[in-house]
Amino acid sequence: MFKLAKTALLIVALLFLGTMVYAQQKNMLRAGDPAPELKYSKWLKGDPIESYQADHIYIVEFWATWCRPCRAAMPHLTELQKQYTGKATVIGVNIMESSDDKKPYDANLPKIETFVKSNDANMGYSVFADNNEQHMKKNWFEAAGLYGIPATFVVQNNKVLWIGQPEELDTVLSAIADGTFDMEAASASLDKDQEDFEAYNEVVAVVGEAFEKGNREEAFRVIEKDKAEMPKYAMNISFMKFIMILMNIGEKEAIAYGKEWQQENSYAAVYMLNMVGAEEGYAKESYAWVADNFEKSGEKTNPTILKQLAFCNAKIGNYTKAVKYQEEAIVAAKEAIASGDTAHAVSEKELKTYVKTLAGYKKKAK
Repeated sequence: MFKLAKTALLIVALLFLGTMVYAQQKNMLRAGDPAPELKYSKWLKGDPIESYQADHIYIVEFWATWCRPCRAAMPHLTELQKQYTGKATVIGVNIMESSDDKKPYDANLPKIETFVKSNDANMGYSVFADNNEQHMKKNWFEAAGLYGIPATFVVQNNKVLWIGQPEELDTVLSAIADGTFDMEAASASLDKDQEDFEAYNEVVAVVGEAFEKGNREEAFRVIEKDKAEMPKYAMNISFMKFIMILMNIGEKEAIAYGKEWQQENSYAAVYMLNMVGAEEGYAKESYAWVADNFEKSGEKTNPTILKQLAFCNAKIGNYTKAVKYQEEAIVAAKEAIASGDTAHAVSEKELKTYVKTLAGYKKKAK
């Protein structure tokens, strides 16, 4: 039976991390439109902005504490704020902090404030949290047809000039500063990105339907055809195929495909470890293969990767190696926190879980 719900969740959770994702609708808020108001529950850092100053540039960047790509962008945003002091104001807008819509949004403030204070050096710019009506999420983020963060808006003279991702800001701000920025071209590029994403989403739906009907040959035909025709999403489509085989055919078959996939893209080792090394219920041989495969091809410095390597080794009974990797994961996590590496830092709560897990591995290693 095709495991549609679980597969859909995996695709959303794993494929789109770090990607600005588009809703299935045409943009309502576009480049060239008047910039919506800034409304907030609490302005957490910097001077509150009541109105847009003429010719001044405002960089409105949407983030959440749980979003690793958002955290990774923070040092870069801080550098841009320094670079454009007096010319531009970077504003970090916290949205989507909780999926519990029954509570007012400002119930999240203690957690958000703690995060901002603990990341003071990396957030060298203004920060505020959305209000209880979630004005910023609805009138900026969703109005632009988005539902994935981080996402960034550039505003000047009460007008939205550009919508994109924070890593693209250097080029955009430089063009605005020297007068070469083409707003129409930027808007057309955003529309093209949205069209491409909608086309990719259709691939996911078609493949899912084919698997649900038991037509695997058709599903794989669509996957290979669209992977060739949609190079931007080739990695995502390959990972989708790996998931489909793993969950609907078998682990041995998935690993066989994984070996082929890795010949196309060495980063596949990370995807496969993230998939198998984060869940219970696989065969020992599968845990052993993804761990060994990653060890031969990947860089073992990320605390999450190290934790997953420890998990895989524990699942095959190699607790000595599990202890080694879990200890390295804790060291890497602490170093990331100390150095302000927001891309790889884990929360204090997660770190406590790492330590507790290590104690369990040590007991079994005796």
